[in-house]
Amino acid sequence: LKTAEDLIHGYSLMGQAFYKKDKDSSYNYFYKALKLADSAKIDAPKPLLLYYCAMIRSAAKDFKSAIVWFDSCIKLAKPQKDYTTMARAFNALGNINIDIKNRDGAQIIYDSANKIALRYSITKQIGLSLGNLARFEKDPAKSFKLNKEAIRILKKSKGNEEGLAKIYINMGLGAMKNPDTALFY
Repeated sequence: LKTAEDLIHGYSLMGQAFYKKDKDSSYNYFYKALKLADSAKIDAPKPLLLYYCAMIRSAAKDFKSAIVWFDSCIKLAKPQKDYTTMARAFNALGNINIDIKNRDGAQIIYDSANKIALRYSITKQIGLSLGNLARFEKDPAKSFKLNKEAIRILKKSKGNEEGLAKIYINMGLGAMKNPDTALFY
């Protein structure tokens, strides 16, 4: 690896490689990449690096720290025009707000994710944000319609299986009044 960019990219790839199985190692690689990007004044990779650091803090239930990381991610993503990472960060922040029982805040944040995703045609984030927003719909028919639209969007491309599974789970939970319908999802 000859340049700072190459080394940042290498550290980032190592962080991604360890992400599912070894969060501590993953965090260390993303953090190394972030520190190198800071010292080399290379801003383009920072939003995604901050996003992954925030996700790891969130997975550890360190929500205060994760919120700070996501906030930094969102602030840096805008000038970098990294709207995909920005929408991802808003969706993840919405999830944290659900976890800390701040449903009103979560709804506002999911709506922000949806607006960004729609404005910049970020298909996966459109689907995920619609699925998240469906949880707040008081009318079951409207919630079902939003979820079906989210599923239709997410099925268009591979790699969305986890998001699809979460929507199906939410649909099943929403249909708990009718056990046959709940079992269907």
